[in-house]
Order: sequence, then C-alpha cells, then structure tokens
Amino acid sequence: MGVLQSAATIREPDQVGLLAGGQREGAGCWGNLLISARAHEACRSAVDGWASGSDVAELLSLSWESTAQRSHRGTLEELEAKRLIPPSQHFYRKAAGGAGSGASSGAAGSLGLGSGGHRDMQEHVAVPKGFVHVYDLPPKFNEEVKALPTQWHPEQYDIDQVLHQHFLQSPVRARSAASAKLFFIPVYLGRYFNFYWQQWSEEGDAWAITSDCRGMEAEPCWMEKWERAQNATSVLVKEAIDHVRMSYPHWNASEGADHFMVFSYDHARCDQAKALKSEDFGQLFSIQAFGSLTYRSNPKVGPDGRGESYYWPGPSTWSCYRPDVDILVPVYSVYGLHEVVSPFATERRTSLLMRFDYPLSDGKSLVSHHGHRIRKELIDYHEHNALNGSDLGLRSTKQTEDDMRHSVFCVCPPGNTQDSARVWRAIILGCIPVTFFRANDLPFGRHIGMPYRDFMLNIQPDDYRQLNKRVTHLIDSPGRLRRMQEALERYQKHFVWDLAGDGGIYALVEKELALRAQLLRDIAPVARRSLAAHSRRRSLASPGRRARSRD
Repeated sequence: MGVLQSAATIREPDQVGLLAGGQREGAGCWGNLLISARAHEACRSAVDGWASGSDVAELLSLSWESTAQRSHRGTLEELEAKRLIPPSQHFYRKAAGGAGSGASSGAAGSLGLGSGGHRDMQEHVAVPKGFVHVYDLPPKFNEEVKALPTQWHPEQYDIDQVLHQHFLQSPVRARSAASAKLFFIPVYLGRYFNFYWQQWSEEGDAWAITSDCRGMEAEPCWMEKWERAQNATSVLVKEAIDHVRMSYPHWNASEGADHFMVFSYDHARCDQAKALKSEDFGQLFSIQAFGSLTYRSNPKVGPDGRGESYYWPGPSTWSCYRPDVDILVPVYSVYGLHEVVSPFATERRTSLLMRFDYPLSDGKSLVSHHGHRIRKELIDYHEHNALNGSDLGLRSTKQTEDDMRHSVFCVCPPGNTQDSARVWRAIILGCIPVTFFRANDLPFGRHIGMPYRDFMLNIQPDDYRQLNKRVTHLIDSPGRLRRMQEALERYQKHFVWDLAGDGGIYALVEKELALRAQLLRDIAPVARRSLAAHSRRRSLASPGRRARSRD
C-alpha cells in the first residue's frame, strides 16, 4: 500500500527528491482525485487487496507519467467531449519539453513548480449555478470568532471569512443540500489562531511576551504559544467536521471527498490542524495559500547563522498541501480592480526594488532581530554588488507599495513560507516579481494553468548571486522585458479579491471548484463499479458459496 500511495501522489520524476516522503496523506483513491478513471479503478482494486499484477502495473505506469502528459487524462477527454473544456487547449495537453513547457529556459527560468509546463490559461471553464452547499454551522465556528479580541491580525488571514461571505451571495450556492455537488464547512480559523497565540502577549504589543508565561524563558514560551494556538484550532476543526458528520448525511457518502474547508494560516492545516490525525480529515480538501512541495518550509535562522534553509517540522504522517486535491489562492488583500497599476502606467525609475526588511518598534529591523537566511544573504549581496538603479532600504508598507508602482522588478524572497503577500502586491502594482521558489505551487497554476513563467523571474535560492545577471539580461533585452510586462498586465486582473470585471480570485476559485465537482461526478461511478466487483469477488470466495458450488 505504501508503494502505491507514494507512486500515486508523486507529480513528476524530477520531483521525487523534493517530495521526500511529504505527500503521504490521502490513503485510498479519493485522496488523489485527478488520476485517470482507469488508474482510479486499479487503485481501488489495490486498496481493497485484490488487485491483479496488471492492475498494479497499470496504476504505477499511469502515476509515473509526467504531469504534462497524463494528469487526469481520460477524464479531461470526457470533459472536452461534453464541451466543458475547449478541445486541445487545456494546459495538460502541452507535451513535456515542447514549446512553453517546463523544459524552457531563459528569462523566466524555472519556477520550480509542480504545475507542469504551459502557457495557455484556461479561462473558459464552465461554472454551473447552485452546486456548492454552505453549511449553516453553530455561531461558535464563525460569527462568534469574529468578536475575539486580537492585537495583531493582518487582513491576509481572513481568507476564510471573505470566501464564506462570497459563497453565501454567489450564484454557485445551492438552494438545497440535495442538489449540491460540493459542501463548504465555514470555520474562521485565521482569527481563532491569532487569538490563542496572543494570550501571553503584553498589552499593546502582540509580539512582547508576558512575564507570567508559566515562568518560561522567552524561546520556550514562544513555542508554547504556538502549540497552544495549533491545539486550539485543531480542536475547532475536529468539532466542525464531527458536527457535519453527525448532523448531515452528505459526508459519509464520499468520506468527505466533496467537502472543503479554508485553512488560512501560513502553513495551512499544518498550523491550524496540526494535532489531528489523517483519519480525522477523511478525504476533506482545502482552500489555502500554502503550496510548497518541499513539505518543510521555514527559511528562518539565527541573525548570524547560515543554517539549513526551508526546514519546518510539520506532521510526519500527512502533508500540509496535496497538489492534486487542494485549491491554492493568494493571501487576502483589500486591493480592488480599480487599484491595479499597469506596468506601463507609471515611470518605472527603479530597476530592482529590495523592500523585504522593515523597521520594528524597538528600532531594529526584522532581519537583524530574527534572521532570515535568504533575506540576509540578499542584503549582504546588495551591499557589495548593488545593481545600477536598484534600491534597498527600510520603509513602511505604504512607502514600499508606492515604490513598487515605480519599479521594474521587485525582489520577493520567502517569508514564513516560500511566497509572501509581497508577491501578489507586486503583481497588482505592475512590478515583475523576482521570487526564490524551490518546488512551490502557486494559485491557479496546476489546474487552471496560470502562466507564471511569462511574468515572473524565479531564481533558485542557492543561486541568489545570479540576481544581478538575470535582471540585467532582461533590462538589456527590451523586447523580452516588454513581453513579460505585457503578460503581467494581461493577468493582473486575476489577482484581486474583487467581483468587478471578471471576478478576479473569486471567479478562478469557482472554476477550480467546478472542475473538482465534475471530476467527482465522473469518478464516482467507477468507484461504485469497483466496490460492486469487490463485493462479488468476496461473495464468490466465501465458504458458503464454495460449498454450494460443490453441490
């Protein structure tokens, strides 16, 4: 079983080392919804313990095909036949190594994503009306959470609240649960998490630890604070799932495979449900902002250290992000469509903006206080190799945003996760993001095909010293630079939490959900046939049946 699970969840052969045992969640075949129908049937057979050698071989073969060649291949052909997806346009149709594929090189470089090579975004996915049921949970799970006091609660952690309010008013909301294809469990985990870790914060400063923190020293107390928040939100998640299981019939019909919840904190369920076991989730999928395929992802180290980057001790038996199941979104921001700034709308006088360190209340800066491997290395690199026209310095958020409106490239190194709010802010303000991803999925890239390589410059973290060379190469190639800016301008509208225009992020989330609902509908008959066949085989193998056949 372990071999089958590993093979079924690995995306591409060149990512085997990166996944390193991280994608272990999703026991059974509902955990990997986007395999083909034939692979799904073989998987069910294997899980139930009666697969033939050819069944297993076919499953392994289908699982090891590259993303660009096979991802839910059979199901997509059916969707195209039903005209729900335009023929031959879906990004999975791109042949690996072909034009616009992950094998491409040059200015955009490799984002290190697991989303396959593609350039055509699928903007024409049909979104039906009335297919998402929103559970009416007791107020302790949402409305009462909004009243919890917090000293520090950035808007980026309100994804759960804004999506809940959106689905309540959206045409995709089902009039009755009986007609729904998907089921949303609305729990406000972002504010709940922040409320609990701030229980030992000084009045007026969420980051200052109180003296009565169980008599602990500062560092152990910090760990205790986070564990307290993780345990509290884990309990709330389990209570919500148990309430749905016991109060409604829909969860048990699919083990929760058609149910979803929003995990709005940095490491998604690894922050907000860390104390739970895999079986507590069932086959629940999530909407979240965390898309790291490296599984462990916290690049913070001591201020003078050069320790291991991208390490975070998450759960050992399930993953924070399942690339074939979970839906990724940018962190929430209040920017609307009217605040989008075209790359060509302003004079961009700064070649390379480096605004990833900021002053703290005690006069020190974030990096000097806490350290941050890649951020500190970039600061040190700039001090000795400042690019002509570049700008590094400590500025407020407001000043940084104004500078972004007048910069060509914006350096966006990792924060607590590989991406940060800075990436999405740069896109909206017309500045080409320079990222340092190492095997990281981004919103709407894997299933919808957002072509990030067209308007982002990614550099592997270990190659940060290539920053000046890569940026200079583009600045010295006006045609290539303009094409990147044109692509950025074309896709900016998709990164706003705004119903204006085409609906931005809300619209793309609904398209991903529509694809998920269709896949579930197509796979369900296969699962039923597989279970029926299993029952027949068991019946034939029963002692009573064998005795009757001898008579």
